[in-house]
Amino acid sequence: MPHPASLRSVPAVVATLALTGVAALTMSPAQAAPKPAAPTAQLNPSGNFLKLWTAEWMGKHDACTAATATALAQRVDYIAAMKGKFSATLLPGMRAANPDLRIGVYRNATFGNAGMTEDLYAHDAGGNRIHAIKWPTTYLMQIDSPGWSSTLNASCADLVARSGYDDCYLDVLGYGPLTSVYLNAKPVNKDGSLWTPNQWIAASSNLARNVKAATGEGVTGNGIGTGRRYWSTDMPSKPLIPATDQVAAEGFVRDAQSSVTAYRNEAEWKKDVDMLVDSEAAGKGMMTMTKLWITATPAQVDAWHEYTLATFLLGSGGKSKFFFLRSKADTGWMDHPFDLINPGTPLGGYRPEGGVYKRDFTTSLVLVNPTKVTATVPLTRTYTTLTGATVSGSVTLAPNTARILRF
Repeated sequence: MPHPASLRSVPAVVATLALTGVAALTMSPAQAAPKPAAPTAQLNPSGNFLKLWTAEWMGKHDACTAATATALAQRVDYIAAMKGKFSATLLPGMRAANPDLRIGVYRNATFGNAGMTEDLYAHDAGGNRIHAIKWPTTYLMQIDSPGWSSTLNASCADLVARSGYDDCYLDVLGYGPLTSVYLNAKPVNKDGSLWTPNQWIAASSNLARNVKAATGEGVTGNGIGTGRRYWSTDMPSKPLIPATDQVAAEGFVRDAQSSVTAYRNEAEWKKDVDMLVDSEAAGKGMMTMTKLWITATPAQVDAWHEYTLATFLLGSGGKSKFFFLRSKADTGWMDHPFDLINPGTPLGGYRPEGGVYKRDFTTSLVLVNPTKVTATVPLTRTYTTLTGATVSGSVTLAPNTARILRF
């Protein structure tokens, strides 16, 4: 999980970890990029191989009407949202529009507010509570405490019941709090030793299992981070897979605040692709999350969007779900034309060929060049790019670019 920059408190024991970035993309109408060509399918129903989801609580919170709620339900198969975002009057129409839709009520799994007994809070080496720097009454909890587990179970059951949603979306299951800088101190165990990533993942996995067992509801989580963390031999986040029904990787392909020109090397990039393949082999897809929370030109945003989506399509087996925030100000409602394509179904797995990674679909060809060398790929037919251009003969991919070509 990329390092959260801030926290905000909400009533009772529910603490929301608000992930914020630096300067958001802003542009005047004159600077706006031309709108990409409309895709063949205007909606992204559940039958589409490309599955979408949204962490709605993370994006800009636009007003939600019956029409916008139904349209969102037609595009995505999972929504993580705060309680009350979708009222009881909206839910029937959303579920009718997409019978496969699931909505998770947001719950921060590892932070709480003031007013609880001292044994529920995590402490530093000096015995002090650990709090968010910008929100001094939002505290890190002692996540291996039976008392905190019981508190979280009750909170999730209450939130699901009051929201009318389908499951509990547990945020901050990953070991970000041990490595990031948004807290005033690091937590220690009862013997005074610092928590390790393996200890954290084991304890947060238990929290997820306990919520599911206690509530009888599904549990979706966030905490995988990146393919590098997933495949790590000394501090893997992979154990979160069996502990949840599905779990999000918040740093898929890029970190939110990395430079717009910073790309992972080929080996690190490939770990993200293989993470999808591996999680689906275990029977569960990955919920990928990518954020472009830095200043970028419209052309750079589109390039990152296509690069991330193409990377996802290389690894997905149809169970994983894709989520891309084009800026910090994005609504997160996944209504950009790039997200609405229907690539068809894969004709096999991905493969390296001719300096790029390729995957054939029944109605498209997906190409990604994660290297530092330009590659030219011969084409056997005429294709249309995501922006509506026609290409044939060959296509050239600059370093760290992708092309989703449809026919």
